[in-house]
Amino acid sequence: MEILAPVGNTQSLTAALRSGADAVYLGLSDFNARRNANNFDDGSLKKAVAYCHARNVKVYLTLNTLVYTCELQSALNTAESGAKAGIDGIICADLGLSQLLKNMLPETPLHASTQMTVHTPDALPLLKELGFKRVVPSREMSKAELKKFIEKAKELSIETEVFVHGALCMCMSGQCLMSAHLGGRSGNRGLCAGTCRLPFGLQNENEYALSLKDLSLIDRIGELKALGVDSLKIEGRMKPPEYVATAVSSVREMLKEGSLSNEKRALLEGIFSRNGFTDGYFEGNISRELYGKRTDENVNLSIDSKNKTHELYRNEMQNVGITARFRAKSGENISLILSDGKNSAKAVGNSPEKAINIPASREYILSRLDKFGGTPFKLNSAEIEIDEDLSVRSGDINALRHQAAEELLSLRSKIIPKTVTPVIIEKYPKRSHRSPKLIAQFRTLSLFKKCGKLEGISALILPAEELSEPISTDIPIIADIPAGMSRKEVIEKCFTNAEKFGYTLLCRNLAGVELAKEKRLPFIAGSEINIINSESLKAVCDMGAVGAVLSFESRLGEIRNMPDKIPLGLYVYGRTRLMLTRSCPINRGNCKECRHKITDRKREEFPVFCRAGYSEIFNSRPLYLADRMKEFSSLDFAVLSFCDESEWEVSRIIAEYSGILPAVPPEKYTRGLYEKGVL
Repeated sequence: MEILAPVGNTQSLTAALRSGADAVYLGLSDFNARRNANNFDDGSLKKAVAYCHARNVKVYLTLNTLVYTCELQSALNTAESGAKAGIDGIICADLGLSQLLKNMLPETPLHASTQMTVHTPDALPLLKELGFKRVVPSREMSKAELKKFIEKAKELSIETEVFVHGALCMCMSGQCLMSAHLGGRSGNRGLCAGTCRLPFGLQNENEYALSLKDLSLIDRIGELKALGVDSLKIEGRMKPPEYVATAVSSVREMLKEGSLSNEKRALLEGIFSRNGFTDGYFEGNISRELYGKRTDENVNLSIDSKNKTHELYRNEMQNVGITARFRAKSGENISLILSDGKNSAKAVGNSPEKAINIPASREYILSRLDKFGGTPFKLNSAEIEIDEDLSVRSGDINALRHQAAEELLSLRSKIIPKTVTPVIIEKYPKRSHRSPKLIAQFRTLSLFKKCGKLEGISALILPAEELSEPISTDIPIIADIPAGMSRKEVIEKCFTNAEKFGYTLLCRNLAGVELAKEKRLPFIAGSEINIINSESLKAVCDMGAVGAVLSFESRLGEIRNMPDKIPLGLYVYGRTRLMLTRSCPINRGNCKECRHKITDRKREEFPVFCRAGYSEIFNSRPLYLADRMKEFSSLDFAVLSFCDESEWEVSRIIAEYSGILPAVPPEKYTRGLYEKGVL
């Protein structure tokens, strides 16, 4: 299995390779999920790729953030820089950007980032169709779920890359809006503020209810190997070289020895942890054992541990096998050819001398040749031709070896650019003005039934798993598929209900889209698919979507220039879902359908609801735009999302958005991100 190491700078790159990485992933300054890391520029990227390829190590470029339409060309330029440097793959999270890259870089494999929230095998056929060669599944998957996932991936010849060590987010990757809403810095765009690491608790309790321990599956690597995992991924591009070396060498030791020494285990925990490690969801664990925070003791231990790690990457890892051919004949200059099977380097030295006492033996020559310390080379075999009566000075052999090794390393470091095919980012005219139809979304069927007649509403979005019986209404119904799709029996029920009554589906991820396509059911692409640019909208159009809801992180100015191919909508009222989590932050390990709240350090209350085995954490304040709807006149529909409102509040909100009542914002509300956007 490939050991894939995080690299945030050149020091970490050296540490990763010298401690045993088979591949590294890194980013340039923009469009990567760790924009706060030192990262690389075009020049240092070329040097990094050359350094890695000379040592049999692959390099994957991270372009794993959401990209606004106005940034697409810059993102393509970044990808082109990577291709010219000879990278081995691109990790991508943006649906639209990935389709441009597929056409632009036909020789460069695309990897689906964990930011694409792929957590069931159902998404894999669609990813294959979209051109992905590898997928990074969500960290919330259990061993049993991974087994089925990997089996399906192998059927489709898709590689799997699984996180085995590093930070574990509370929210499923690609679904977090907490940092964006509370701090204006988007985790989906590489600037996560780590808001979840701050105190959140129940009522007046000062807990860290959203802070998880770091994941470590190093002890489970044998099981991952049996499952067929292709790549073992370590998180940590913001971490120092000492952390990278410790994590990589620990994975290497486990692969080689089948266990970790007590010394290495102590070093691994000492270099960085949050009160120890967790195996995450591997055994289906959603208990309190998942949770932890960084303590002063952890910090002090980390400082002490750093000095003990330097030996891990002091010297080159000799993992490039070579052969040698040495020749010493009377009347000829001595020569040495080193070969890696593809490249060959020849060095020629002085003439050999007649032996005065003992002639040079094959053993003597071999003992001088087999000294490649300080290089990535290890001698696999040697062919030695030498006349019996000759003497060769040790210094001459050393000089030949040094010269040939330098030449071979230079040949291996040669940049081989990947093919770049020009692509065109289509520009679209401004969408015409229209009056958006109002769609009401209800979190539960019971909430909808309490509200009676809904004047001014053109369609309803209701939870698909609750639609087993016909609904007495003249308003068209859209069946909402849960965003967390791990409970197969629930999802099957959702599609059965929709198929039975002829409902259009609201699909919140690619797995839902693929199932809708298979069953030939009409579907709307939900906001959780993160449609944020014109190419992403074009992609879901090509998939067959009959409508699309744009991301909460969309910019108002760009919405007006979206393709006018299918009905386009946006959430304009309601509590924004900030997190989708596998573990309930309240009933940890004993989660049932419930209604609770968590409170932050400012005493703001965030509702938490559970659905289909997942928890959803909503914003403390509702989005309110009834008095600004003229700014959204390029939309075809606008969604009013009702979460915990009373019947009276639902009626009033609909009336205000319909223009029947004057728009009066509630006491506490938010305008969302549409106007100001996010960093």
